[in-house]
Amino acid sequence: MPGNVAAEFHYGDTDKVAGAFADAANVTRLSIPSNRIVVCPMEPRSAIADYDPTSERWTLRVGCQRVFGLRNGLAAILGIERDKVRVFTGTLDYGQGHWTPFAQLLHQTLGIPFDRIRLLQGDSEELVAGGGTGG
Repeated sequence: MPGNVAAEFHYGDTDKVAGAFADAANVTRLSIPSNRIVVCPMEPRSAIADYDPTSERWTLRVGCQRVFGLRNGLAAILGIERDKVRVFTGTLDYGQGHWTPFAQLLHQTLGIPFDRIRLLQGDSEELVAGGGTGG
């Protein structure tokens, strides 16, 4: 493979962008290497599916980030309309600070002490080492 490039993606008007850079008073160029070359699913590998024969509707509960894409793909695979597939997912904290409000809600509504609260998330067993979502 020439240049060892597996894929390229282009978006926007290349000529307009080139013109904007050519006309800019200042242009900064820098190289930022990324060592994040690992497949690391952030979601647990599990799902719960249910089919209701009365409404002819599928319901899937899964940890994922693309519920609409998953719904559309499942509908296409099953050969049914998209409104016959529902996909539900919860929220996951990838270093964005969800733990604190979750703990506060549990403490305030159920009276659970903070030191007794454990938030379980998706695993990263396939990741040898990493620096979190912040790098």
